[in-house]
Amino acid sequence: MKSENQKLLLYKDARIISYSDQYWDEVKSFIKRNWREDHSICNKELFDWQFRGFGDKNKKMRTFLLFNKDKLIGFRGTIPGLYQVPVHNKEMKIVLGGSSAMWSIDPSCRRGVFGFMLLNEALKTMNVITGLNSNPKTSLPFYIYAGFTILNSMHRYVAPLEVDGYYKLLAIRSNYKQIREWTKIWSSINSIVKPNEPNINEIASVWEKTTFPLRIFSLYRNADFWRWRYLESAGYRYLFFGEPKSTGIIVARVEEVITTIELGLDGQKIFRIIEIVPSNTLSWRGEIDINLASLLQGAINWAIYQGCVAVDFYCSTTRLEPVLFKIGLKKYDINKSIYSLAPLFQPLKYVAKITNSFFRVNIEEASSGIKFEDTYMVKSDSDMDRPNVKKNCF
Repeated sequence: MKSENQKLLLYKDARIISYSDQYWDEVKSFIKRNWREDHSICNKELFDWQFRGFGDKNKKMRTFLLFNKDKLIGFRGTIPGLYQVPVHNKEMKIVLGGSSAMWSIDPSCRRGVFGFMLLNEALKTMNVITGLNSNPKTSLPFYIYAGFTILNSMHRYVAPLEVDGYYKLLAIRSNYKQIREWTKIWSSINSIVKPNEPNINEIASVWEKTTFPLRIFSLYRNADFWRWRYLESAGYRYLFFGEPKSTGIIVARVEEVITTIELGLDGQKIFRIIEIVPSNTLSWRGEIDINLASLLQGAINWAIYQGCVAVDFYCSTTRLEPVLFKIGLKKYDINKSIYSLAPLFQPLKYVAKITNSFFRVNIEEASSGIKFEDTYMVKSDSDMDRPNVKKNCF
């Protein structure tokens, strides 16, 4: 146990600086010590892409390092981005903010205020902060104390595409016959929608025209966002489906299962829907847009032909739920065997901590009491959709 005098000396010697490449070797060593030796973010290309984000003309990183004298004892990653914030007079304001991604204090220094020092630095420099998957035992209490709005569990939607593969990926083994009945919904779908080259300017235009009138709080998904997050991704390869103005678009990827022990499941494919952008406001209002439903069915049918055994989608709002239920997806439920699809596939984990989400908006003219139902946050908004396995970086 450190004495009070020793603690005071530690705080006195502590200094926070913004990350720059001169600290890369120290940061990489810190990540290996405090996360994993083989952490994928130790790939410099992936690190630079993730933490440069989009929207800052100066391309300035907003990731902070905490030093005690000459020793790196804390890291707080932030992914810069533009946010669309509902303000008074039914308008929307575009502001620069950031999404939290990776936050740790060296174990020898965790009894104290070092963690809050890093959070406070982020709060001073950004008026909007969001994030996903905060640890309920360590970092989440800091966010609650700082007045963040918390969604304890993101909404996840799942469906089987092939009976045997889906059955083997359930945390609680279900009735085989029930799964077979569920998959019959896909046999009636004749159309296949293949991936295409996206028109990101058109997608950005549709996004603004459909979300601004409904005052959806979200990352501002302009052309720069789509280019940075998906076309220039240093992590996964993403696929675009649909036409922005007629059907809407979805962004998805095919993920292969990787196990740490021999289970005979390596190589099983999952169709992971990352983004759903309707072409009009119907689905955003909780109604069923037939064109969007057909797009989702056609893309899922394409995934079936690629050998995918399951599909899933995470989101912070239930506004899109009616169209998802319409085509056959159901709400993930760890306590109901047929809906207990494993949440992580690389490496495979049948049970993992619930993916929460959180945000804080500190803008004087912002509308008070933004509810999660009026947000749009998906896995790719933070660092929840980047490789966990080093060999998947490219």
